[in-house]
Amino acid sequence: MYYVALVLMLVTGCGSGNGGATEATGTTATTMTPQGKALVVYYSWSGHTKEMAEAIQANTGADIYRIEPKEPYTNDYDTLVRLAKEERSEGKRPAMAKAAPDLQGYDTVYLGFPNWWGDMSMLLYTFLDSVDLSGKKVVVFAPAGVVVSRILSIQLSGWNRMQRLSKAFM
Repeated sequence: MYYVALVLMLVTGCGSGNGGATEATGTTATTMTPQGKALVVYYSWSGHTKEMAEAIQANTGADIYRIEPKEPYTNDYDTLVRLAKEERSEGKRPAMAKAAPDLQGYDTVYLGFPNWWGDMSMLLYTFLDSVDLSGKKVVVFAPAGVVVSRILSIQLSGWNRMQRLSKAFM
């Protein structure tokens, strides 16, 4: 069974020192620490998601893995906007620079990504297509936390591999 929690944080609130990440459960937020071995997996274009990932790692003791594209994205925002919209409209799955980590030894996976126009970057879809999250507690985080619930309930619900994840959230 999948279990999902949302980490709704602003980058400025990452180092709160509460000893764990925040878990959203209905309308109540509680402190969450990983059970068993944990891995923080993230993609960051501007550095905001990286800051959050490092804060989660520092507070939980989790291992960390950065997803990177094989062909690095441009640093020019306007060019990136055009490229990202093209990838999204064409359903592209950009290649990752290195293979996804083996998740077998992990009980909890923190998954972080920037909000790109109400969605994840297509690179995250590439990653999710390449891993098996069966039996994992999945904690999703993003700098724009409000968007995370929309992504989970709409974007991820179409994935066979992720259907139970989105149903557990809803």
